[in-house]
Amino acid sequence: MKESSFAKNDLYAIHFTGEYRSLVSFQWDDIPPFAIVTGVNGVGKSHFVDLLSLYPLSNSENVLDIRIPDESKTSEIKVVRYRSEYKVNADYPFTLATIHQRQQQTIQDYRNSKKQNNVSKQIIGVDNSIDHSDDILYSAIEANPENLFTLADPREDIAIMSMLWKQKQHSLYKKRVPYDEIDKQMGESPWKYINDVLRDLGFDFKISGPVDRLGEDIYLENCTSVSSGKVFNIKTLSSGEQQILGLLAWLVRCNWSSTQPDILVMDEPDAHLHPSLTEKFVRFLTNIIVDEYGIRVIMTTHSPSTVALVNESAVFEMMRQKERIVKPRSKWNSIRALTSGLVTIGDDTQYVFVEDVLDAQFYSVVWQAAINRSSTNTAPLLSNSPNLLFLDVSLSKKGEQVPGGAGGRNKVIKIVNSVHLPNFWGLIDNDNTQCEVNRIFQIQRYEIENYLLDPVNFAAALWNSQGLPPSLKHIEEIISNPYQMKELNALELQSVINAIVESLSKEMFGETEIDKSLQDVRYQPSLILKYPKWFLSSKGKNFLGPLRKIYNARSITFDSLLTSYPMVGLIPNDLIEVLRKIQAGQTS
Repeated sequence: MKESSFAKNDLYAIHFTGEYRSLVSFQWDDIPPFAIVTGVNGVGKSHFVDLLSLYPLSNSENVLDIRIPDESKTSEIKVVRYRSEYKVNADYPFTLATIHQRQQQTIQDYRNSKKQNNVSKQIIGVDNSIDHSDDILYSAIEANPENLFTLADPREDIAIMSMLWKQKQHSLYKKRVPYDEIDKQMGESPWKYINDVLRDLGFDFKISGPVDRLGEDIYLENCTSVSSGKVFNIKTLSSGEQQILGLLAWLVRCNWSSTQPDILVMDEPDAHLHPSLTEKFVRFLTNIIVDEYGIRVIMTTHSPSTVALVNESAVFEMMRQKERIVKPRSKWNSIRALTSGLVTIGDDTQYVFVEDVLDAQFYSVVWQAAINRSSTNTAPLLSNSPNLLFLDVSLSKKGEQVPGGAGGRNKVIKIVNSVHLPNFWGLIDNDNTQCEVNRIFQIQRYEIENYLLDPVNFAAALWNSQGLPPSLKHIEEIISNPYQMKELNALELQSVINAIVESLSKEMFGETEIDKSLQDVRYQPSLILKYPKWFLSSKGKNFLGPLRKIYNARSITFDSLLTSYPMVGLIPNDLIEVLRKIQAGQTS
């Protein structure tokens, strides 16, 4: 592993003198090893990345100097710009045989041409006026592999590194070097290192290594799920997973070819990452790139999730003023600027991961209803600070929404377990099972649909869309519209619950004997209503079909129920209490 030009834990500075596109002379001081630069659109972040990657830097006691114009042709500090287009691109499989043929063709071209500018001479890196043996030429390619790498697709570069690794191993075998000495000389194989990092980051896939016989293994066309053993095409990895795989390939390639940079610059590499991957991406950059390899990282971002996840000391903001890159008052100020005030967020914002998009929508409307009571004489059920931000984990590998029940519960648990931050939580369905994972909360009813299909909310949605059925017509004599439901007294509300639950029970169970025991459900300030236990503990999704049939209510959907829920505003204490605990940062 290459030592960096300056101690990896030291702060450093970048001083620019001159003009480059929208940038004029500025100084950026006290830069930590990992730094992110945020700021509004058009402020010059991409121009800054270009500047760092295109112009030479001199180094004097950790002050990096860039000058335009500059007579210097070489840079004392090696800066590499990582380009996000380095990802799985080609449709054809990579084989070790193909890479081996490329080596053979390079050697053949080398032997057939004596021109000094011969590309094969540059690749091999030795004088082609001398008749070298194949073993010497293969060793020369192995020692100077950087020109073989494509910088186009990480699969091919990993294949090249793996082939070179296996060739070197076989060469040592042929020389009858003792096995323990071979292991010492070879070190860890590229594919094992990559798989170890993927495992440590919490990914559920691994790549395959080459078989013992060189040239016969199709390499990196497929990945394998660690948990299920299922084999799938690498192209079905999400863009974020491919991005991290590409960075791993780049890192191993740099280490293999001794071309490790001092500074890695990245322009919005997190632009399309799902929040569940953003945390892994940040952890990879800080733990592996910075801490393990000693490479400084400077990246620009527009992602509030990224800013929220990193340490306060890593966040900088680019301004249009002369003092271009500065420390914000807090990273939460930067988040507010990035979201144009659309997200009310503070340094005590609690991030709550939930199972799917409907869950996120439901908890968001409950939260808003709880902090904004419509009745002028009713105090809010919850304080509006700290803010709660609900994030669903239901994105598939291709970014499509996965319906509830497709592993959302396990994804929430996995994410919260992998995020070591005090303001990250999980909120999952009850499912009649106990979850004892720290920082994971469960609701009391079977799932959120049991709340959405609460008889009072269903009656309000029904009244709003087509009017009340005869069994509930008496309600119209007490209130004038469905959104006054919470103004009914306990007896009146109980009559609504009883009428709808009785009809639902007959439709679902017929004459079958069921447990008719009741359970108290409490509401603020002192309202108590009784519900059948089966209604609270059965799968709520299964209620919608029968209820639509009973009341001929085809217009009632979970979307319409979601709309009516905050308008009715009858939120049970158990929901309020779990949100209050998350606000307070209490462990589950």
